[in-house]
Amino acid sequence: MFNKKHVVIKKAKLADATSIHHIETLAFSYNKLQLSSIKYHIKNSKASLLTAQYKGKVIGYSLVFLPLFAKYARLYSIAIHPDYRGKGISATLLQSLEEHAVDRGKILIRLEVKPDNKAAIHLYESHFYRRFKVIKNYYEDHSPALQYEKRILPSKNQLKRNIPYYSQKTDFTCGPASLLMLMSALDKKVKMDITEELSIWREATTIFMTAGHGGCGPRGLAIAAFNRGYRSAIILNKTEPLFMEGLRTKKKKEIIKVVHSNFVDTIKKLKIPVVYKDWVWKDIDTKIKNGYLALILISSYKITKTKAPHWVALSGIDSNHIYLHDPDLHKGKSIIDNCHIPVEKKEFSKMAKFGKSQLQAVVFIKKRG
Repeated sequence: MFNKKHVVIKKAKLADATSIHHIETLAFSYNKLQLSSIKYHIKNSKASLLTAQYKGKVIGYSLVFLPLFAKYARLYSIAIHPDYRGKGISATLLQSLEEHAVDRGKILIRLEVKPDNKAAIHLYESHFYRRFKVIKNYYEDHSPALQYEKRILPSKNQLKRNIPYYSQKTDFTCGPASLLMLMSALDKKVKMDITEELSIWREATTIFMTAGHGGCGPRGLAIAAFNRGYRSAIILNKTEPLFMEGLRTKKKKEIIKVVHSNFVDTIKKLKIPVVYKDWVWKDIDTKIKNGYLALILISSYKITKTKAPHWVALSGIDSNHIYLHDPDLHKGKSIIDNCHIPVEKKEFSKMAKFGKSQLQAVVFIKKRG
């Protein structure tokens, strides 16, 4: 006779890999984990693979990904051996992985589930996970994914608006994509598409970057927002031309200086306020209370391990954390990984400094009038 009291939750060991893989093959007909992947995740410091064991036998498992810089955990899968389903083991695993995520400093858990997986949906909804997005054509069979999340530590979000998500369509338009998200939050008529994304980029680009196409600076983005009917403001800790560090030719540097001079003149003509200083959290809190939304320049190193300037959209803020939309859906990531990414304010302050000069920049926008 099965007795749930004898079920023990343990961190997976390599000796459990074959049993976990067997359960995986029985439980799923799509997106199956290979045995090599299971062994990798058992040793992976950015993942947690827990097993449910009954009398020494592995009868279920859960796999959770734990990004190092972000404060959310991503539940990849829960699977139970068919002989032990319907006995509350999934709920026990879910509770254990939530506790483990809290111990690892996470404040949110997110997941994807197929619409026809009624048992899993019931499990998550009965444990207070809320559905917040649908992704079309997500799984191997082209079915959509329902995205759920649960806050495992309490919060009071100071940002009153819901910021829609939009992914950049090029390698060099993170700024325009971030700006589009904020404009759309302020005006539902705004179309977030590649045409407008590139239109903003043409107005805001610095012409050159360290390599490839030029990125967008804070002045250019503020001007683009102003030209589209928004009030804009800037906090910037540098007065000189930006993004010059990686340029090797004198000609490119001279061209950027010309572009910089034009941006400065236009900013003065449009009377867009610029405060030259290192920003602090009080600056952002004050602007948000006055109805502004913000896009913030960061170094992409913590996210992609590449040292490049990168714009993100502020999607939420509370006393301890900042939440951001990262427009760059880089390889291996899904929208669930890039939406409302929670980051500790202390950690984000380190991310929001670019290059040897420790460049800091924030662009604020709100509806005019």
